[in-house]
Amino acid sequence: MTAALTARTEFVAQPPLVSKSAKTYPTGFSTIQCFDFDAIDNAGFDRAHHIQKFGDALKADGFVAVKVTPVMQELIKDVYRVQEEFFKLPLEEKDRYYFPEKLGQTGYVPEKRETAAGKKFSDIKELVMVDPGFTTWPNAEFERVVKAYREAASEMAAKAMSFIADYLGENLEDPETIKSGPSHLLRCLYYRALTPLDPIGALRADAHGDLNCITLLPTATAPGLQLQEKDGITWRDVTVPEGYMIINSGRQLWRKTSGMFREVIHRVVNPDADQNVERMSVVFFGSWSSPFDLSPLESCVKKMTRGMSPEDKKNYLAQFPKVTVAENLEARVIELGYNTNPTEERLNELVKRGLVLDPPAELVKKYPKVFNPSEDPLDQVLTLREALNKA
Repeated sequence: MTAALTARTEFVAQPPLVSKSAKTYPTGFSTIQCFDFDAIDNAGFDRAHHIQKFGDALKADGFVAVKVTPVMQELIKDVYRVQEEFFKLPLEEKDRYYFPEKLGQTGYVPEKRETAAGKKFSDIKELVMVDPGFTTWPNAEFERVVKAYREAASEMAAKAMSFIADYLGENLEDPETIKSGPSHLLRCLYYRALTPLDPIGALRADAHGDLNCITLLPTATAPGLQLQEKDGITWRDVTVPEGYMIINSGRQLWRKTSGMFREVIHRVVNPDADQNVERMSVVFFGSWSSPFDLSPLESCVKKMTRGMSPEDKKNYLAQFPKVTVAENLEARVIELGYNTNPTEERLNELVKRGLVLDPPAELVKKYPKVFNPSEDPLDQVLTLREALNKA
């Protein structure tokens, strides 16, 4: 495994990497459980029962599907229209919106700039990151459409996160604060068709977990999304009926519930040779606000550590240090390779607190004293990820 991770990237003529799953599904088929938020809200005395079913499904798979309104469906079409127009622009024009000093947290990010945490190859994609204070809009129509979609997605995220709070029986963050979106992020993603020059082993989006509480993901313009089952080996295609949006759980929720909910690993595999077309998606990362404390809820700690010995409980809870949403984001920016020059002092603090779980190999080599690697510095990277997967 180490040899494969450290091998030099080889650019050789080859056909596009074939998907691990070439299944086709009948219209309306869903591989994850589907819900209707309006029906849950209007369920009267049965509301608690439906909340329980929603929470159980999200906890079990990390992915569920939720029905969206006709208005939201039209917004999704509009977002895909304006982002396609942008990504078709010449590279030199798109580069006007690329700000490398912003560490990938706002504006355009070109291909080969983002690598999934702990992975070898950069993803075969480009994107536009729209943060809460985003101002560098490519044009007025892009701004109008994306703002409208972001507002609708914020409301939907607030609803989902309030259902999760009800499921847990806890008062978390005020829904109105969540709806205002002080920490939400939105990504417009473009995956081009593959070419024979793409490196062997590169994926459109390599296996990764999301940083935030929940992710809202409309059906993309082409298939490829897969989620990893709890066994850490098997992959399931994610397909939902028309008119539904995917919701998946992320690291914030994993931390807050001491592992009750998963930071579910997922990826976008490459198309089969006869389906090698471009793909677009728009991803909304629903987050609690920056100062929100992600320390585990005591009610979740009790459930997750029931029956453990004191020593096992101590070791298990070491994965969940006291951390804020802002610190969680800071660590992920390092993991993604955007911040390649953190101070050794700050990096050492984040690593000791268990916040940097998938450091880039280059960073491990640059700061050997911080990561205290074994003979092979990449062993430390694998150990950190294995600890997360076992949670």
